[in-house]
Amino acid sequence: MSVATGESMASVARSPHLDGLRGIAILLVVYSHAGLRFPTDGPFGALYLVSVKMGWCGVDLFFVLSGFLITRILLRTRESTRFFRVFYARRTLRIFPAYYLWLAFLLLLVPALPYFARFNFFRAGADTFSSLWYWTYTSNVGFVIDGGFPHRLLSLTWSLAIEEQFYLVWPLAVRLLGGPRLLWLCLACIALAPIARGGWLLAGGAPLGAYMLTPCRIDTLAIGAAIAVLAQGEVGVERLRSWAPRILGISGALVVALVGWRSVGASPADPVDSLIFDPWMQTAGYSLIALFFGSVVALAALPGARGVGWLRLRVLRTFGKYSYAMYLTHTFVGSMVVLYVFNPFDHGGTLPVLASYGIELMAMLAFAMASWWGVERHFDRAKRRFAYANS
Repeated sequence: MSVATGESMASVARSPHLDGLRGIAILLVVYSHAGLRFPTDGPFGALYLVSVKMGWCGVDLFFVLSGFLITRILLRTRESTRFFRVFYARRTLRIFPAYYLWLAFLLLLVPALPYFARFNFFRAGADTFSSLWYWTYTSNVGFVIDGGFPHRLLSLTWSLAIEEQFYLVWPLAVRLLGGPRLLWLCLACIALAPIARGGWLLAGGAPLGAYMLTPCRIDTLAIGAAIAVLAQGEVGVERLRSWAPRILGISGALVVALVGWRSVGASPADPVDSLIFDPWMQTAGYSLIALFFGSVVALAALPGARGVGWLRLRVLRTFGKYSYAMYLTHTFVGSMVVLYVFNPFDHGGTLPVLASYGIELMAMLAFAMASWWGVERHFDRAKRRFAYANS
C-alpha cells in the first residue's frame, strides 16, 4: 500500500476518459498518414488539407498523456523501497515485447522473405548500421544525423525513443525532488524547450532536430507531469479546475490562428510536413499545442470530470486500449491494405477513399488486438510479480 495515499501501488486504475484520449491520439496519427488520398479540390479542399497536415499532433497528445500518467505513478510510489526496480521492470514488460518483436519482424524476417522483395520500402535500411538506432531507442537521434528515415515503416519510432529517454531520467527526478520542487523542474522544462528549439534553428540545425530531439520536445511531457504534480492535493485540483478551461480556450484559439496564418496560400503541392517544420510552429506552436492538450488531459483526469463524458464512448476507448500496437504497426498494415486489399487510387471519387479509411482502420485494429491477445497481455500479467513495497 502507498504510504501517501493508502492506495494499491501495483497499478493505477485506468481512466475511461484517458483511454478515450488515447483513442483520439491514435486516430489523429492514422488520419495524418492516410489522409492525403482524399481529393483536395472543391470548397473544403484547403481546410481538409490543413487538417491532414496537423494530424501529427496526435503524437503530442500521447506525450502529454505519458508525462501525466508516468509522473502520477511515480509520485504515488515514491516512498517504496523498490521504487526503481519495480518501475523499470513494469515498463519493460509493457513496452519491450511488442516493440522488439515488431523490430525483429521488419528488420530480420521481412528482408528474408521473397514475398516482400518487390517493395523497397519494406526492406530499406534492414541491413545497414542505421538499424542500431532502432534497437537502442535512439532513432530520434539517428534520424537527425542521417537527415531522414532509413526505413519508411519504422519512421514512427522517434516518438517511442523520446518516451524511453524520458523514462530513463524522470524516476530519479521524482525520487529526489518530490512534489513542489518537481513542479519547478516541470516549469523550467516548459520554458526552456521552445528556447532550445529556437536556438537549434538559429544555429542552422535541421528542422527535424527541433521536432525529434528530446530536449526540444520535453515541454510536452513536462506539461503532463506538471498536471500530475498539481493534482496531488485539493488546492492543486481546484487550481486545475479553474485554470484548465481558460488555458484550453486561449491556447486553442492561438493554435487555430497560427495554423490559419501559416496556411494562407497553401496548395496541394506543398509538402505534407510544411506545418510540422514551419519555424513559427516549431518555436511557439509546439508549446501551444501541448498546453491545449494539457488542459484537455487536466479536465479529463480531474475528479468528477465534467464536459468530457463523450470521451467514454466505447469506440474511442477501444482504439485507446489497443493504441500502442496500432501505433507500432499502422504504417505496415496500411501499406498492406493498399497493396493487396483495396487501393483507392484505382477508383475515382470520394467514396472509395472513405472505404479505404474504414478498411485500413479495421485492419489496424484487428492487427493490434491480435498483438494484445497473442503477446502483450501475457507480459502485462507478469507485471503482477513486481509489486511496490513500503519503506
